Amino acid sequence: MSENYRKNVKSRLNILVQDLKIKKLADITSDAMNRWLSKAEDKDMAAATRNEYVISMHAFCNWLVREQRIVANPLTMVQKADRASDRRHIRRALTIEEVGNLLRATALRPIAEWGRGKIEIPKSKRKGRQTWKYESITQQNLDACYERGLAKLKQPHIKKLERLGRERALFYLLAVSTGLRHKELRSLTLGQLFLDAKPAPYFELYANQSKSGKESRLPLRTDVVEKIKQHLEHRSKQGYKALLFDNPPGIRVFDADCQAAGIAKNDMRGRVVDIHALRTTFGTHLAVAGVHPRVAQAAMRHSRI
Repeated sequence: MSENYRKNVKSRLNILVQDLKIKKLADITSDAMNRWLSKAEDKDMAAATRNEYVISMHAFCNWLVREQRIVANPLTMVQKADRASDRRHIRRALTIEEVGNLLRATALRPIAEWGRGKIEIPKSKRKGRQTWKYESITQQNLDACYERGLAKLKQPHIKKLERLGRERALFYLLAVSTGLRHKELRSLTLGQLFLDAKPAPYFELYANQSKSGKESRLPLRTDVVEKIKQHLEHRSKQGYKALLFDNPPGIRVFDADCQAAGIAKNDMRGRVVDIHALRTTFGTHLAVAGVHPRVAQAAMRHSRI
């Protein structure tokens, strides 16, 4: 059980204690919990989120039974919501071509940002005295912006931005080649990497980093190992506790990188491409490659198929 999981459970229980006005154990009732869930649904809380509250409260009540604080779980009549009928974000996997476009655009965009042209703001959309803004970077103008950025910047600044672009691209590459979650990737340290191990390179994921709370040893592709070594060339003096990524990309950076790569946020079927879709991409590519479901389950670190 990870530290993050324990914090989330504690937070949900604190909210329920406050909302249900629980002063004593007898205040925990199925009626009160069902009323809270009904109000939460009216406020458009997702089924998956409501279920997390139900699971946390059930676990707490079961603990009370084991500790002989109460005779029986009072929430036996409280059921979880149907997640399948209430999915808010259906993520789609990136194609191999899209992954390539994303990695290229990500590497170029930090420099391309300095080569963006100015465009006039229509009078109907102006706020205050500003009459122009910088153009957004798209797949169509990426190369031109990059060339203008190169011409404008001095060499030391170029080197710094090149490293930033490579770091972000490596972050995405690791996500689509290992299936690591965003938080897991951000927490990786140099001491968890075994790039020259035999028979194959790998990295370790500690229990307190994993969503499942279990340790894992995951393989690394040869091309990914080479990218990591290139990334670490200027960081040879850092200790094993140093984070692998100094500047891990967040949601806004990822969205801008996708725009520069020509990858739409939503498709015609309503599916979403967000930073968590990189893990979805890993799982989908395993299935397309014909990997046995049990093997894919282990690679994704899922508790069930």
